Amino acid sequence: MHSTHDDVHGASEDEVSSARSLERENKNQLLAITARYVSDLNQSSSIERRACRICQSESGEMVRPCGCTGTMGDIHEMCLSRWVAMSNKDQCEICQEKYARSGRTMKPFKKWECPRIGSEEIFSFILILALTYSIAYMLYLCDERQFLERMSTLPVRSDDIGRVCKC
Repeated sequence: MHSTHDDVHGASEDEVSSARSLERENKNQLLAITARYVSDLNQSSSIERRACRICQSESGEMVRPCGCTGTMGDIHEMCLSRWVAMSNKDQCEICQEKYARSGRTMKPFKKWECPRIGSEEIFSFILILALTYSIAYMLYLCDERQFLERMSTLPVRSDDIGRVCKC
């Protein structure tokens, strides 16, 4: 009976050892899966939680106009335009990089400059004016001719002759 007890006791030690190693392996797998899940969750939540650093709104399309990374780099283009107009600074106060902005915004009227006009542009402008005047005059002549033709085909009224003679 002692040998049977040893055999049973020996088998149960093997089973316990096997169960413990299986438990450690399962624990390690569970930790690895949990770590991957938390990592994926952090990445997806950081993508979903992009907020404008000026207005703090998470909605709308964000741009990254400077060298800032992470959540500090996300700005609405409209918020950036307002910020630049109010602060009179065209560079980021954090990374000191000049803002890359789209060309959709106009300078204030006071800052407009006269365009540089060369002789080719002046010649083209004068040519276009001359052609426009010529076409308008030709249309006027055509209209006047049609008017005169219509007037000559109308019958003469006796009142018209009397009025001409009285003058």
